[in-house]
Amino acid sequence: MDPKSVLSEHQHHNANVEGCFETNNSVYTKNEGTYSKQHSSASRDIDNHSYSHQQQNDQSSADSNDSSCCLEESSKMDSPMMSAHVLNSCFKTTSSSTINLSSTSSSLPPTSVDSISGMSSCSPSVAEATTCKNLMFPDRFSLALNSKLSEKENIEKTGSSKAAYPTMEQSTPCCETSYFSTVDCPVFEPTVEQFSNPLKYIASIRHKGEAFGICVIRAPKQWNPPCVLKPEDFVFNTRCERTHQLFRRRKRHALFIDTLRLHLQKEGLSLEPWPTLAQVEVDLFRLYTIVKEFGGAQVITDSNAWYYVADLLRIPPFPARTKSLFTVYIKYLLSFSLLSDAERSHLEGEVKLNRSHPSHRDEPFGFGLGQPHSLATFRRLDEIWRRLVFGSDSSQHPADIEKKYWETVDGEDHFNAYYGSDIDTTVHGSGFPTDPTNPFSRFGFNLNVLPGVPESMLKYLDGISGISMPWLYVGMLFSSFCWHVEDNFLYSINYMHFGHGKRWYGVPSSHAHKLEAAFRKHLPDDFKENPMLLHDLVTMLPPDVLVKEGVLVSTCVQQPRDYVVTFPQAYHAGFSQGFNCCEAVNFAAADWLPFGMRAMHEYRLQQRPSTLDQERLLCQVAMQERDQDMLRYAKPLCQLVIRTLGEAVQLHPEAFDLSAASDRTQKHTMLSLDTLAARMRMARGHTRASIDDIRNAETEHICMTCGRCRRMCFLSTVMLKPDANTWLSHQSYSSRYDLEEMDESRLCCLDCALAREHDLQGNMEFLVTRYSDQDLQLVLKHISDKVASLPPVPVEEFYGLL
Repeated sequence: MDPKSVLSEHQHHNANVEGCFETNNSVYTKNEGTYSKQHSSASRDIDNHSYSHQQQNDQSSADSNDSSCCLEESSKMDSPMMSAHVLNSCFKTTSSSTINLSSTSSSLPPTSVDSISGMSSCSPSVAEATTCKNLMFPDRFSLALNSKLSEKENIEKTGSSKAAYPTMEQSTPCCETSYFSTVDCPVFEPTVEQFSNPLKYIASIRHKGEAFGICVIRAPKQWNPPCVLKPEDFVFNTRCERTHQLFRRRKRHALFIDTLRLHLQKEGLSLEPWPTLAQVEVDLFRLYTIVKEFGGAQVITDSNAWYYVADLLRIPPFPARTKSLFTVYIKYLLSFSLLSDAERSHLEGEVKLNRSHPSHRDEPFGFGLGQPHSLATFRRLDEIWRRLVFGSDSSQHPADIEKKYWETVDGEDHFNAYYGSDIDTTVHGSGFPTDPTNPFSRFGFNLNVLPGVPESMLKYLDGISGISMPWLYVGMLFSSFCWHVEDNFLYSINYMHFGHGKRWYGVPSSHAHKLEAAFRKHLPDDFKENPMLLHDLVTMLPPDVLVKEGVLVSTCVQQPRDYVVTFPQAYHAGFSQGFNCCEAVNFAAADWLPFGMRAMHEYRLQQRPSTLDQERLLCQVAMQERDQDMLRYAKPLCQLVIRTLGEAVQLHPEAFDLSAASDRTQKHTMLSLDTLAARMRMARGHTRASIDDIRNAETEHICMTCGRCRRMCFLSTVMLKPDANTWLSHQSYSSRYDLEEMDESRLCCLDCALAREHDLQGNMEFLVTRYSDQDLQLVLKHISDKVASLPPVPVEEFYGLL
């Protein structure tokens, strides 16, 4: 490669690139408050108050900053009352806005659904969405524009030029199309009355939605709560994701990286943290190859061509960029480039020998730490990334963005993105209003409220961050959330406050085991090293690979003001199409109870700590709940638990010393139970119950955790003799929980004890039960009396548990 000829060809291109970033830098610093281009504005009256709003298209050009749906100024807005019984009367219209990332007060971006609602009556059904998946559906903004064409028809039908609002539940396929042969998940558009009771409405669409694993709930046009996050003041930590390693960890040049890592170790250097310039991780393989093709670092230096190398590596311009890149090369690659062929062959031989050794384990893959960001700085970072990936044309169709994303995931080039994930709202604040004087703060679809509504079982739990208390997620282009199911197979609901679309994929619970089998088939080495790989949330498998394995994969693109619901045991994954902000929380409806029991059994087999004490929650529902639907699901599971405990004692009387059981079995109310947070601390090893605690203290103050499978034992546990502690530690198979959470107590759950009854013969000291058999039978009779007049839940909904 002749550097002079290459540089002359590149000179004009480089000037354009430098000028582009210089222009944007000046915009950010000198005119940041007006960076977002306004596309439309209007005003409406709400309770005799007039508010202005701006509406921004998510697919706008780069000059209008499509990655920023702006934070509107709504701190002065007097919202209408939001209580459920006055929704119809007070929601006369909607206030739309943009998101101004330079303002000090903020709220939600607008997404008009007036005309969508008007057209929903002629939308295809959910069944048609499955069979017509290859049709090209217009996006939401196109629907809004196209609705004007049918304005005359609306006038004839309704007597008004406004689009007709649906009077019954509507379900339509997602508007966005996918690059892959996936199906569109259903989109539901509830009426205002339906929207007033979140879990009741979700229960009404469950049988349609759970067949796809995920669904979209498009809020009525009147639901537009302000986003209260401050663009400059809201600061959060980010994680760095290596997108190119989310699928296959070992790329074709993996031998080069491993050899370089071994060489640097011998030189006293490390590749962790990875060298980064302007928050872009340097692709060391490409840097080494480019410098070698040029004829060496000295040739590039003499030709003043390091800026060209930086452009090839997609490192954005910043002061001292060329000097910094040269320093990276000198530190990490210069000595390696001076090795002889024999020396390099020797290093490669060491690497291959280490890989072939039975005890070899690859470097654990995970996400690194990124820099802290505010919403404003993170949006600017997303703008830079979009130019690096798509150039000046940022008006990409969602299918094109999807195609580019999966090419990056499966590609060879080093690529990293950042994600502000798992942001604790109890520390940083929620995007929803929480001020009691704000009507939006009291409505059920405010995710701070939803887990505690009367129809949710999580109301019995103390607040658990990320479970019953929401987390925020701030994404940029290609920020990924990898394939996973929710803890304890709970429901989840995700709301987008503002920003670019977010691509979702879902797999229904009926196909969960097919997905797991596909992962093991295509990533056998990764699963061999880490059987709990799917629980680490660091692995993606392309949708087309899953489809070829017979897995039903549904998809959607979430837009601002959309809710995405994931159903119990439904695997889901996805990525952001640009800068956005979402908020998510878990919830548990009545139909979740069987899934919770299944999760408890699967966690026991995997020796995985549980987030919830399933037995405790079941007892609380049985003793305190008045909702008949919850009791209908609880009754068969209570019968199962009581029968299992009774049969264990009757069939294995020789295994337990029950001579003093009456002294150790106590009856307690649910009111004095220890908090779940304390239980989690004890279960994870921070504090543990001693033998004296078990024998002398009241059992409701003790967190009984199986020392082998880590299951929380609320109803019963087996006390082992001292010598049996060795059995617990040696019988546990290796998992990622062993080193950090190995419980050396002498407690064992009933299932583990009976499964290893032969090994434990003579080592079981006594059985500890929280309630007597008479107590449990009384609870069961209490439930039966309450649901006697109701039909039982179909046995199919318990998925073989009974």
